Amino acid sequence: MKLAAIPLFLSLLLNLQGLAQTSKTSARGIRHPNILLITIDTLRADHTGVYGSASVETPTLDALASDSVVFERAISQVPLTLPSHASLLTGMYPFADGVQDFTSPPLSDRFKTIAQAFKAAGYQTGAVVSSFVLDRSWGLSRGFDFYDDRFGAREFATRDLAQIERKAAESINHATAWLRRPRNAPFFLWLHLYDPHSPYDPPEPYRTKYANHLYDGEIAYVDHELGRLIESLKRNAQYQNTVIAVLSDHGESLGEHGEKEQGFFIYDSTVRVPLLIKLAAGSTVKPQRVSGLVEIMAVAPTLQALAG
Repeated sequence: MKLAAIPLFLSLLLNLQGLAQTSKTSARGIRHPNILLITIDTLRADHTGVYGSASVETPTLDALASDSVVFERAISQVPLTLPSHASLLTGMYPFADGVQDFTSPPLSDRFKTIAQAFKAAGYQTGAVVSSFVLDRSWGLSRGFDFYDDRFGAREFATRDLAQIERKAAESINHATAWLRRPRNAPFFLWLHLYDPHSPYDPPEPYRTKYANHLYDGEIAYVDHELGRLIESLKRNAQYQNTVIAVLSDHGESLGEHGEKEQGFFIYDSTVRVPLLIKLAAGSTVKPQRVSGLVEIMAVAPTLQALAG
């Protein structure tokens, strides 16, 4: 099963010192590595230590970057959560897959997702999403054996649908529980974390430490919780043979250009996102930084190539 036609900029990912060829054989002779796709909603690249920020502590991402190919100019296709993730999971532009904003219909079953591709290749597939805007009703759950989009009843009674979410700690608990399940096949897991999205409400001690910039507090909190996930992978001997892609669906204006959040303009503040890809053991590609422009819709076919 193939996804949409590979866009021009994908060559920057696939031709990077034979990046796609690293999937042939790992150091331990394992042909198909595990794949972990992590999307951190509303995360600006320039609000992480990886991309030069000194105002927010992101030690987990910083450490992961030291093992990864870091793309310095990764661009989201659209600064909205649902259509950006639809584009990411299908490898298609929003005007092609039909999901352009929240007035669009759910993703049509005419379009295949990366989860369907991995499932067809024998992978066990799971997803944990942290916002109702990625609920299975939007059509993104196809191909997943496990799609965790459960939210508390109180959330629906007290919040606008677009603000129904759960904290990173809970979602990562669910993800690590799924990863610990016995399996006889490689896994593809998509983990979505929503905390940096407005309203900014980080738990303590991040609320106090980042009292003057709660958005950064949310980022620091997510980074801390991601540390638990990475440690779990290492503890269970899964880290080395797992390709880990970390990126965001879009950024946040934070008042720049007269925009408080995102969705109207396409300045760097809302479309330039972090993109790190840690390769599996045996890769001939060394951790490095890549300055060329890449599109996040290229991630899905790239992960397929890395999985052989």
